[in-house]
Amino acid sequence: MTATAVVETPNTISVCGVMVQVLPEKMPEIEPRLLAIPGLEIHGMSDDGKVVITVESDSYKETGKRITELQQVKGVLAASMIYQHTEELEG
Repeated sequence: MTATAVVETPNTISVCGVMVQVLPEKMPEIEPRLLAIPGLEIHGMSDDGKVVITVESDSYKETGKRITELQQVKGVLAASMIYQHTEELEG
């Protein structure tokens, strides 16, 4: 088995879908903290504390840093990456 190096190129976009579980009673104070993370967008929330999020940046490494940042928000119980996509932008 051989390892494959991932080489980032300029003019790329990286998008990750993340399912986040938060303490439901803390959602009003957690939501602004999540939205303060650059490139993070909330797409849906349930009454039991599940939050559907995308994180977008110009590199998969930066996207990973932002997911780590959201995992460290007080009141976030878990964050699971559901998908990740990177592609080159035209132009």
